Amino acid sequence: MTSDDKEPPMIRDPEPQPQPGDSLVYTPPVEPVPVLVPAQPGPVEPPFPPLPPVEKVSFAARARPVLSVAASVWRRVSALLIWMVKVAARLIAVVLLLHAAFSIFKANAANTWYQVVDALAGTLSLGLTSLFDLADARWEALVNHGLAAAVWLVAGSVAAGLLRRLTP
Repeated sequence: MTSDDKEPPMIRDPEPQPQPGDSLVYTPPVEPVPVLVPAQPGPVEPPFPPLPPVEKVSFAARARPVLSVAASVWRRVSALLIWMVKVAARLIAVVLLLHAAFSIFKANAANTWYQVVDALAGTLSLGLTSLFDLADARWEALVNHGLAAAVWLVAGSVAAGLLRRLTP
């Protein structure tokens, strides 16, 4: 073979582009995306703010809101309990003073109100109905039941104060 006998190089045709209907797979031509250029020179602001970094939160920090709610509930319950103790002590003192008033003014013992107050006063007097033995029964009832009422008021205030100290 001589140099004249060489075959000319083969020229390859470019690969044909698929046409609609040529095959089952069709990929449309991709249009170039326009590049937005800012009106003023400088850095381009993103369309939304960046996300904050994710922080690890300790168990104590996650438990703090729950504990504050529990403390708030405890404060409300203890406030209600304090109020109930004060009201109960005052109502008992009122019953004892009503019995003393009924005794002073010689109320009708057959009356229903007198009987209810007399039964309650006998139960709630803490055994103080016969503490002082005076000549006049009216003064005796006033002093003994008045003293029992004062004891109930003091005991109610002390109990409410102790409950208040337990409140966080």
